[in-house]
Amino acid sequence: MADHPPAGTLASGTISGVGTLITVRGVERDFDGGQVRALRGVDLDIQEGETLAVVGPSGCGKSTLLQILGALDRPTRGEVCFAGKALSGIRDLSEFRAREIGFIFQSFHLIPTLTALENVQVPMLECGGTCASRRKRAETLLASVGLENRLHHRPSHLSGGERQRVAVARSLANGPRLLLADEPTGNLDSANAARIMDLLLEAHRQHGTALVMVTHDPCVAELAGRVVRMLDGRVHCDSGQERRCR
Repeated sequence: MADHPPAGTLASGTISGVGTLITVRGVERDFDGGQVRALRGVDLDIQEGETLAVVGPSGCGKSTLLQILGALDRPTRGEVCFAGKALSGIRDLSEFRAREIGFIFQSFHLIPTLTALENVQVPMLECGGTCASRRKRAETLLASVGLENRLHHRPSHLSGGERQRVAVARSLANGPRLLLADEPTGNLDSANAARIMDLLLEAHRQHGTALVMVTHDPCVAELAGRVVRMLDGRVHCDSGQERRCR
C-alpha cells in the first residue's frame, strides 16, 4: 500500500497535522430533469486520515453523496476537490479512481466470471505493474482477510461474508488515500460485520487511509471519529463542527 501519514487515534475525528483531502462546496444533484433533487447545497470538508460516518433516513442523499465523492457521478451544481484539485478538471477519472479511491459496495459488485484472485487484481490493471506483482499483491490481500484458501473460487461459490471480504481486499489493491464504503455491514451477520469493520479500521490505522462510511447501523457509526447526519439532501448536523442538530 501507499505510505500515508499516520492517522492518529481513531476517535479523534479530525486528524491534527494533516491537510484537507476533500472539499465539497455547494453540491447539488438533480435527477429526472430536475424533478428530483437528491442533494441540496452540500458543503463538507474531509481531512486526510479521517474516519467519517454518514447517517440519515433512506432517501436523504447519503449514497448519492458517496457516489459524487468517489467520482462515480458528477454534481449538477457545485464542486468537489480532491487534494486541492477539482474533480471536474480531471481528464481520466477511471485512472484517478483506481489510484486514489477504494470502493466497497453493499452489493459487492464482484465480476461473476472471475475468481476472487482475479477480482482483486482488476483495479491494478489501471496502474500498470507486472502480472506477477499483481498476483502477489492480490494473494497477500486475500490472505489478510482470511481467504487464502478461496483464491480460485468465483463469487457464486463464496458466502456473503466471503464475497464482502473479497470486496474489501479489492478496495485496498492500490493503497488508496480514500476508502468509501456504502453500508459495508448491511448484508452480514454480526460476526462477519465485526470482522469487516476490523479490517476497514485496521487499514485506516496502519496506512492513514481516510474512511467514509454510509450506514444505518448506529454501532458502525459509533466507530467513526466523526458523524455527519443528512436530512432532505442537506447536511443536518456534523459532529466535527460541534453543531447541534437543528
